[in-house]
Amino acid sequence: MRPVVSLTIPQPCNESWAAMTPTATGRHCAACEKTVVDFTLKTDAEILAYLAGAARNRICGRFAAEQLERPLQRAELAAPRRWRVWLAAAAAVWSLRETMGVKAQAQVVVEAQRQAGSPATGNNEPSRPDQAALPSALLIRGRVLDAVTHEEMPGVSVLLEGTTTGTSTGADGSFELHLPATGAAGVAQVRFVAIGYVTQTRVLPIDGGAQTINIDMVGMELNDVQLQGMICYAPRKPWPWHPRAFYNWSKRLLTQPFRRSE
Repeated sequence: MRPVVSLTIPQPCNESWAAMTPTATGRHCAACEKTVVDFTLKTDAEILAYLAGAARNRICGRFAAEQLERPLQRAELAAPRRWRVWLAAAAAVWSLRETMGVKAQAQVVVEAQRQAGSPATGNNEPSRPDQAALPSALLIRGRVLDAVTHEEMPGVSVLLEGTTTGTSTGADGSFELHLPATGAAGVAQVRFVAIGYVTQTRVLPIDGGAQTINIDMVGMELNDVQLQGMICYAPRKPWPWHPRAFYNWSKRLLTQPFRRSE
């Protein structure tokens, strides 16, 4: 079992972050003549990787309040494909309730094109009722990707702002959204909702041609309180029991009746 790592700052630095000189990885402190690394926008896995690369070198860092006094989470392996499909089905149901997302990042690649009316072809395929009711509809095709792992995101709700028109992404992260013509407005507001991600609304221009729009979902804002100081790297054993402690406790309990009173 891997050791649990947490960060504590017994004595925060009193130097002003704004007064330090900016560098490539953070800011340079003139008082201690060291570079203070900015960890506020890094994930737990990135912090652990940086500490492992630093070895026993002492470093200074700037952290957010929620990054301290808790175990740092390591990067987990991707779930099996079958489990991901079941999770996508559950996420598609719950995401329609407009749940708020937590800290995370995602990337949405949207390809939009106007679907013009065309004569029927000879393939004898039945037309869909929703397409027949919207002869001058805007068809938005796209695929939702996670910005960190670059994997497809199933179960993401794609909704037209202010209406009940919407759809959800499939197992491969792709979707098709049929929208009514917006007339003179020339734009359509589309909202992306996913459990574990920040809900975002994007304005898609309607110019009658195919287009590709890259959307980066930003994480939730950090607290206003920022702490900085020397890092205390203290690996500890998993809580609450360790095999040696449990062995000593049981040994004392079993041998207590046979001890002679002094």
